[in-house]
Amino acid sequence: MSIADKGAGKNIRLLDAIDSKIVDEVAGTVRDTQTGRVHDFASAQREGLVKEYSFGDFPDEQPSPHQSEQPRLERLREELEVIKRTKRQ
Repeated sequence: MSIADKGAGKNIRLLDAIDSKIVDEVAGTVRDTQTGRVHDFASAQREGLVKEYSFGDFPDEQPSPHQSEQPRLERLREELEVIKRTKRQ
């Protein structure tokens, strides 16, 4: 998953967005860095702030410093799916 950092004009990895406080993993929200507005994940997806990506989508992509956190990333993905399903209901 990538997160749009509109203030910086680039997409960043989910874990980097969490580290940068753009994504609040507990509240399930994403902050638009250009407007300051906070969106739930469903709204953030509609607004284009949250996107799926595959390895190689980032031109400078190198092995993530978070690779050792792969289990955490998988857990976050599962939690985000639960949040998305809950928001749809």
